[in-house]
Amino acid sequence: MTEIALYEAKAHLSALIDQVATTGAEIVITRHGKPVAKLSAVNDDSALESALRHLLAARSQSQPGPGTLRDLIDEGRG
Repeated sequence: MTEIALYEAKAHLSALIDQVATTGAEIVITRHGKPVAKLSAVNDDSALESALRHLLAARSQSQPGPGTLRDLIDEGRG
């Protein structure tokens, strides 16, 4: 996780947002050396869905369980 001073973050905000959006990295903004905020990307639903599909496929190989993505989502809500 990258740390950056507030004054520097203000000067380079657009570039920092581009970095976070493209890499998914998180940037901690500090004031006088102490963390005060975190800049991170908004979760992309398609990336989450892809991760859930991967988890469902891996799980189905190792143990019986929910058969669909919807079953896996519903199980997590229980």
